[in-house]
Amino acid sequence: MDCEQASEIMQDRLDGLSATADILRLEEHLAGCTRCQGEWRRLQLLDHLFASAPMVPAPPYLRARLVAATEKRERARRAALTCTVLALGCVTLALFLFVPAILDLLSATGGATAVMLSGGLVTLNQLLSLARVVGRTTLILLARLIPPLAAPGLCSLLVALGLNRLLTGLSRACKSDIIIRRIP
Repeated sequence: MDCEQASEIMQDRLDGLSATADILRLEEHLAGCTRCQGEWRRLQLLDHLFASAPMVPAPPYLRARLVAATEKRERARRAALTCTVLALGCVTLALFLFVPAILDLLSATGGATAVMLSGGLVTLNQLLSLARVVGRTTLILLARLIPPLAAPGLCSLLVALGLNRLLTGLSRACKSDIIIRRIP
């Protein structure tokens, strides 16, 4: 064992994370290395000093700053998730609206089909190839994006419905309590 490994095991031992085999190896190394013996004594003294120091509560402004920073991060996370879910909803709505219109356009006689056929088979093959690529890309994106966002979206919807029901019930209970108090 070299001194660097011994130093790591010393840290782990003070934290109570080292295995018995590592402790034995450390003790063997400490028996023959004066440099590590000095480091071990310093670490033990420092550990004792920290353990014996009185705990001082954090100042109120620090707690307020930490709570504000945590709330800010949570709001940003919720906003990003909301924007992502909204974007997916817009894409889904666009697909529902435009895919039937495009299919109708392609199936119309004398319309887009005739224009594509007049360009020859090469144009038709290129358009079909493009449609396959766009279709695959869309399916891959939907397969990757919808499952991770479906559960949070569904959960948030259920939570919103539950909170709505709870608040409605509380509102009714408060109104009936006020009415009962007014009637002597």
